[in-house]
Amino acid sequence: EDGKLIIKKGFQWSGEHEFWYGQPIREVEIEEGVTEIVDYAFKDLGKNGGECDNVEVNLPKGLKRIGNGAFDGSCISSIKFKEGLEIIGAGAFSFCEALCSIEFKSVKEIGASAFSWCENLSGKLVLPANLETIGQYAFDHCVSLQHVVLPASTKSVEFSAFGWISCEPGSDYGQFPHVRDFRVDCYALDPPAEDMSLLYCNAELHVPAESAVKYL
Repeated sequence: EDGKLIIKKGFQWSGEHEFWYGQPIREVEIEEGVTEIVDYAFKDLGKNGGECDNVEVNLPKGLKRIGNGAFDGSCISSIKFKEGLEIIGAGAFSFCEALCSIEFKSVKEIGASAFSWCENLSGKLVLPANLETIGQYAFDHCVSLQHVVLPASTKSVEFSAFGWISCEPGSDYGQFPHVRDFRVDCYALDPPAEDMSLLYCNAELHVPAESAVKYL
């Protein structure tokens, strides 16, 4: 009521956003005890014709999985992931144009294209200490990010996970991009399994001195 949607423990998810679609939702609170948000549950949340009305989303401790496309295209400006989260699914937050900040307490796997085309996601992104896998195109075209920190636990960074991240906003795949400074700090002593596409588009990669030779 009053634009607030509360998801309680035991809630029976229906198919693709059927349970809220068409209602003027301004806030979503998911209570403790909910362990999964199903695929496409909140796709396009906050979209009002051609407008994007900001929606506040509160996630609980103990949430384990956010499904594929769960918030794809939604009007969220910030999100905090709390303790216990294991998986952010493919495309879970892709094309969230209003998303400016993310805070992680926990996540083991970030799926393919999970945050792709979040062009207003800016500043420094510190990924959590238990992160193991970043899927392909996970942060592709997040052109406002300036600095990413990967923890020592990182085992795999898939193709173009940070593709086009150091390009100027407005660049597209058909143009030679204007590049800007972009820094990646990777604390893994052994290079994550990938093709070093971290360096794509003029990124600067900083690694532990004692294992720098392994990154060459």
